[in-house]
Amino acid sequence: MVASILSKKVAAGSTHLLLDIPIGPTAKVRSMAEAQRLRKLFEFVAARLGLTLDVVITDGRQPIGNASARCSSTRLMRVLQNDPRAPNDLRQKALRLAGRMLEFDPDVRGGDATPSPVTSSSRPRTEEDASIIAAQGARPFDHNQPALARLSFDVLAERDGVVTGIDNLQLARIANLAGAPKVQGAGVDLLRKLGEPVHTGDCLYRVYADFPTDLAFARQATERANGVSLGRADQVPADQVGCGQVIVQATVYSGRPSRCAMCCTKRVLPQPVGPLISTGMPCCQAWVNSRSSLPWGW
Repeated sequence: MVASILSKKVAAGSTHLLLDIPIGPTAKVRSMAEAQRLRKLFEFVAARLGLTLDVVITDGRQPIGNASARCSSTRLMRVLQNDPRAPNDLRQKALRLAGRMLEFDPDVRGGDATPSPVTSSSRPRTEEDASIIAAQGARPFDHNQPALARLSFDVLAERDGVVTGIDNLQLARIANLAGAPKVQGAGVDLLRKLGEPVHTGDCLYRVYADFPTDLAFARQATERANGVSLGRADQVPADQVGCGQVIVQATVYSGRPSRCAMCCTKRVLPQPVGPLISTGMPCCQAWVNSRSSLPWGW
């Protein structure tokens, strides 16, 4: 996975890369320890390739936004156009990642580049936004009337309770069986998120498909396991990261001196060199804790 991701970026001519590692019970990475090991491996390989890398670890307990596969285009466009109907978690994550990208500039201090939600919501869409979208192959799209698949069915709650778990992998399988991402408009539209109360008969999510066979396959998958667990409010899994923020992040600057780096070196080391930020503890304490995980006992 590391070689596949980084080789594509290097082949495309990228010099800087922001890497997001979501962790959660049903995400690809299940624990903070596993995420830290993967982060160090990415940093080690990126340093050897001369690639400036910033790794962020985020909350992956549930999908970001309300949709899987093609249905997500509607939410993305609403975020870009500052529509009040845009999912707040998708908007906030986009702002945080955009801020991290701005902090690649050595003249920007760590933590100073996070855009303000007020500023971002009041900023009108500019011609520069349209040119960026056009450069990536823009197609006519109306987020108010999205072109969804012709067929659909609802997955309903079987009892009262609180959403205590969302199986990301199972929802992805259901979306794939419905035809996503190859079939335009197919996918899963998630209507309930973690911690939300539901009653018997409430719609948990809606599945869209363009062909009867795809719809039947997706329906059979939901009957075996719909991917949404209901229980009590105290059974909602704890956020390992902390409100979707980064618990520990490190930047390898490929030996380039930087004002916001805690230490700089002419020799690229296979461990994080850069600002360490910890949610819920002082920065100095985060640095002390991180030393125990470095390979050569700094």
